[in-house]
Amino acid sequence: MKQSDQLPRFLFSAAATLLVVTLVFTYLVGWYVVRWTRSMSTERNVIQHLMRLSSTLADAETGQRGYLLTGKDQYLEPYRDAVRRLHAEMETVDGFGRDGELPAKDVATLNEHIISKMTELEQTIALYRTNAAAATVLVQSGRGKSEMDQIRHVTAMLIDREEIDYLHMMRLSSRGTFARTATFLLTGGINLAFLAWVYRRLGTESRDRRVAAQKLQNTIDSISDGLMIVDHKWNITYLSKQGARILHAQDSQLVNKNLWDALPQARERKSCPHFEEAMQKKEPRHFEEYYSSTDQWLEVHCYPSPEGLSVYFHDITERKLAEQVLAQSKEDLEKLVAERTAKLQELVGELEHFSYTITHDMRSPLRAMSGFAEMLEDLGATSTEEQRKHFLSRISAAARRMDLLITDALNYNRAVREELPQESVDIGALVRGMIDTYPEFQPSKARITIADNIPRVIGNEAGLTQCFSNLLGNAVKFVQPGNEPRITIRSEPKDGWVRIWVEDEGIGIPPTVMPKVFDMFTRGQTTHDGTGIGLALVRKVVSRMGGRVGVESEQGKGSRFWIELRSAGSTATAQRTLAAHSS
Repeated sequence: MKQSDQLPRFLFSAAATLLVVTLVFTYLVGWYVVRWTRSMSTERNVIQHLMRLSSTLADAETGQRGYLLTGKDQYLEPYRDAVRRLHAEMETVDGFGRDGELPAKDVATLNEHIISKMTELEQTIALYRTNAAAATVLVQSGRGKSEMDQIRHVTAMLIDREEIDYLHMMRLSSRGTFARTATFLLTGGINLAFLAWVYRRLGTESRDRRVAAQKLQNTIDSISDGLMIVDHKWNITYLSKQGARILHAQDSQLVNKNLWDALPQARERKSCPHFEEAMQKKEPRHFEEYYSSTDQWLEVHCYPSPEGLSVYFHDITERKLAEQVLAQSKEDLEKLVAERTAKLQELVGELEHFSYTITHDMRSPLRAMSGFAEMLEDLGATSTEEQRKHFLSRISAAARRMDLLITDALNYNRAVREELPQESVDIGALVRGMIDTYPEFQPSKARITIADNIPRVIGNEAGLTQCFSNLLGNAVKFVQPGNEPRITIRSEPKDGWVRIWVEDEGIGIPPTVMPKVFDMFTRGQTTHDGTGIGLALVRKVVSRMGGRVGVESEQGKGSRFWIELRSAGSTATAQRTLAAHSS
């Protein structure tokens, strides 16, 4: 066998022997350290129980003194609790004596003093109940103090002994730990040196290395991840072909160049601290980063190596784009669900309020009809023709009132529940058609002026017909007796919106009613028929079309109601708005 072959065998045998000896030595040291650590724990436990025993006995004495000073049984509670705990602590300390943790003789002496002290406490309390003065004399005799001093002396002596043993075990444990660590470092350094020597020797085998390197290169080129190797000076020593393609560069342009000079965007991004931590702390790092220079996301794994860092990376741009789309879709869905839930809750609340109020208001005409019918029945044949006509007219008026309530209730219910598909609406043509159709809006009944060139708006034609029917109906109805209703309809376009005004010269709205004029069942006066639902219906319909309503009024000088809706604009704008509403 060649001398060159015997040397590696000898070094390997020596390293293996050293490793075995190290393991045996480390095991023995560790075993003793465990024993010493357990002894430390036992000593610390003994000290804690001795201190707890002394504290519990002091609590019992404190409870006895409180009772003797006040004579109240409530001060015996600390004494009784301490007595219960004292028995358990004494059992524990006795166990330490039996196990050899404490000298049995000292434990027996301590128990004798504790029993004597507890006897003195119990005798004093019992004597106090029959003869307080005698109990005081017993306390002042000094017997209890003498016993307590003996207990403290014995306890302190035991604690000092245990503390000395504890410190001794702690020193032994520290020395064992140091010896084990030193052994690990020494043998670790020797084995590392041996591995380094083997690595250098294997490096001399150039032919085998070329074969292995070629195989490794073929393997690296076959995977989709890029690989870059960086030395301790941040010089790029290797870059795979796939890595060059991902970085949109030639490997010859980057190899043997400084990483931060070749890829300056890496230093400017958050990837720089990851590289530095992996190099300094010798710990793997994983991160994802966006590089604006190449407009791509990369997932990077950094692994420390003796030569520096091995960096694996691959393009995850498509995955990131998919995640962004998914996150945006989730956000949009959650927003849509929240909006629809809020609208549904609002709708349910409105319907509950509406149902309660309309039911309450319908009882009034029913009671009126029932009352007048009963009065008519009670009079019977004795009633006059004039009385019968009066009662019947009141019953008829109540029936008409109920019919109005039912009609308005059905209209409001449809406005709340039914879909309102929106389209481009010509307000001027809509109002002119209403004037031609509704008898109360005919020129003989009212003078209605419609301004020219009212822009088209986005809305629901049927809903807007209901709105303008209510607004025009109120304008025609609420005028001073003998005055002709005069109404003007005009518009104000502004910033893609159109505000349509319905102005009259009627009786106006009282200031106290103005803030709640659009609320359900709000009526500004009682001289005219009405249910108080019409203006609430207008606000609800316009709100569902994405618009707003308002009013300006001065009592006795008329009112100026307005509806604001989005302008239809050009045909393309209208189509885009309709598409947005339908989605």
